[in-house]
Amino acid sequence: MAAKPQAAGRREGMSPFRAGIIAGVVLIVGIIYAYTQIDPFADPFRFNAVFETTQNLKAGDPVRTAGVPIGLVDSVELIGGDGAAGRATISITEDVGLPIRDDAELKIRPRIFLEGNSFIDLAPGSPSAEPLDENGTIPVNQTAIAVQFDEILTTLQRDTRDDLRTLFEEYGLIALKGGGADGFNKSIQYWKSAYRDTALASEALLGTEEGDFDRVLQGQAKTFRALAKDPQALGGLVTNFNRTAAAFANESSALSASIPALRDVVTIGRPALQSLNATLPGINAFARDALPAARSSQDTIPAAFPFTRQLRMLVSRRELRGLARELKPTIPALARLNPLTVQLLQQSRSLSRCQNRVLLPFARNTDWTDAGPDDLQSGQEPYKILSRSLEGLAGESREHDANSPIFRVLGVGGPETVINFTENDSEPIFGATAFKVNGVQPNSPLQPNGQLDLPVHRPDVPCEDQVPPDLNAAAASPSGTSGASSASAAENLTPAERAGIAEVKQGGSSSPSVDPDLADKAQSSVQELLSELEDGDAKSLDGLNGLFGQSKIDQDDPLGGGEATP
Repeated sequence: MAAKPQAAGRREGMSPFRAGIIAGVVLIVGIIYAYTQIDPFADPFRFNAVFETTQNLKAGDPVRTAGVPIGLVDSVELIGGDGAAGRATISITEDVGLPIRDDAELKIRPRIFLEGNSFIDLAPGSPSAEPLDENGTIPVNQTAIAVQFDEILTTLQRDTRDDLRTLFEEYGLIALKGGGADGFNKSIQYWKSAYRDTALASEALLGTEEGDFDRVLQGQAKTFRALAKDPQALGGLVTNFNRTAAAFANESSALSASIPALRDVVTIGRPALQSLNATLPGINAFARDALPAARSSQDTIPAAFPFTRQLRMLVSRRELRGLARELKPTIPALARLNPLTVQLLQQSRSLSRCQNRVLLPFARNTDWTDAGPDDLQSGQEPYKILSRSLEGLAGESREHDANSPIFRVLGVGGPETVINFTENDSEPIFGATAFKVNGVQPNSPLQPNGQLDLPVHRPDVPCEDQVPPDLNAAAASPSGTSGASSASAAENLTPAERAGIAEVKQGGSSSPSVDPDLADKAQSSVQELLSELEDGDAKSLDGLNGLFGQSKIDQDDPLGGGEATP
């Protein structure tokens, strides 16, 4: 049977060989994807990481997160002058590894126990951090490397091993001996709070602003660098610290007793700190108020420079020599004066205390008189009232001449007669007043027993301890006075008063020569007084008649020379 001819222009199918090659490639890709879970057609996320040393890290090493492969190491290059530090370029091919945060941490770990194969263990970072940018860099302070076996052998030298052996022996035989192990187990329940507080303290050490902890480290680096410049001083510091620790160890009993007292110090110190906190706003206010004064001192200080310059010249060696020469004869006299000033200061102190405790209270006292509110002198200080007497003295002294002093007195009269009997049986002094006498103030210091009731005078007591003067003088009844407001007033007179009045009458019975002009003036004055008395109270006129022995006062001739009848 003959074969059918092939249609013109039709191509032949794929050869078995080509199909086998394609199938093999697809099979290999599938196997690779099945084992590595890497999509060769995906667009990976790339970033860089800096390590202190790359150890055995090379391109193609896997990158894992929690044991799950998420990417590969694209390349590794050395950086830095010493050639130890390196930068690795990493590709994240799986979406489960994204996103990478800027606080991500990376660590190079060995893949097997034997060294030679490594992988990168990636911690993507905290959710609160910002996502890492494409081709961003993780700094060296966020990367770490695994400890190599040779590093362990290099570190554990003979002396280190001996120290570790001693540590384990002391820890096992002493620390855990007796109740040490039980105490260690009981302390586990406090670890949680201790670690939490430690974490909070560590976070606080980072500061409140970005770069605070870096500045702290820089400051510590400067401190350590300064300590390293002087090894001998640093050795002395360690030696002295050892001695201090030994001294504390020798006083372990006292130290143990003082530790509970620290609790009381903290308890007492807390209110003190609260009080200090309460004063801080006041200090802030003071600083705020003092700031303008401090600013104004910027102009004051330059202005004081000339004075300071002159003062510096004054105390210079050349000027001081002349000043010392001038003061040389004066200094001994000043030295002798110093002991004498002690007595002066003592007397000044006594005078000041006397002024403050005696004189000023007396001068400022306004409650010293029993005068009513209508009295012009009520409620006034004594020094104001005493100063008014100078006016009367000035008026009297104005009328004196070279022959004799002359006083002009304005005489007044009235229905009330006042008689004052003096001592030594001398003639009494009498007068007339328009108002009834209600009392006498101040009272006479003469007592019935003949003694004088004077204020206490203590010259042996210092002025500062004296009692301030009391101007509240005691009042007394009008003893030794008589009124003529009624016809019976003469009956109340004592025998001495009657004798005095009789003597006055006898002396007045004669008719002395009187100046006619003066008599006319006196007659007119008495006439006016009698008119007022007649209009006011007729009994007052009768009282005057009974007192002076006249049966009737002639209003037309009050100064008549009629004989007085008893």
